[in-house]
Amino acid sequence: MKTNFQTQKMKLFLLSILFVMLLQSCTKDNKCSDSKDVIINYNIADSNEAKIPYTGTDTLVFISDKGDTATLIGQGKKTIYTQIIKSVNDDCTKSTIYNYENLKCIFIGENKFLTNFQYCSYMDNKVQSPSLTTITLYSNGNIIANSSYEFLYSREIPDDSVLLSNIFYKGNYINYNKTALFNSQLGIIKFIDLYNKLWKLNSKK
Repeated sequence: MKTNFQTQKMKLFLLSILFVMLLQSCTKDNKCSDSKDVIINYNIADSNEAKIPYTGTDTLVFISDKGDTATLIGQGKKTIYTQIIKSVNDDCTKSTIYNYENLKCIFIGENKFLTNFQYCSYMDNKVQSPSLTTITLYSNGNIIANSSYEFLYSREIPDDSVLLSNIFYKGNYINYNKTALFNSQLGIIKFIDLYNKLWKLNSKK
């Protein structure tokens, strides 16, 4: 009789444990059913976006010291997000999604001396603030000039100036080789191509 009582007691104990496990399982399932990925956006600050000297649909005309003309057509201002996903180690399968904003203005032309260039302002996953800015000029896929991070806006004292339509526009070189001059209002106003020709901005519409 005592043995039966102990057996019944053991059964009740095991059933209690099973009930608790089932209850925890249900609670976990309910918790996980409401679990959502965490999304964090790193957007370019309005103040930095306002610095962009291009609308994206501009038409740029450059004239060389040899009389050549290069016309570049803006392809629009495009917003692209670089996405990095990091998993969170908890009871539920959940991730944190980081979106880093990129703004690009790409210009394309048919003159071999300046086929295209792009202005890019973006949030970097290693340097979240402020946003970084680069400009790259190309000649048939070959780089004419390429700016370093924040090279365009990091210096207050201008390096040089260019006379355009009877007005002197001051600017800073985008690279250490001093082959491309940048003005905060007009963008690229002067550059030297791979054949040592000097080009100046003639118009921007």
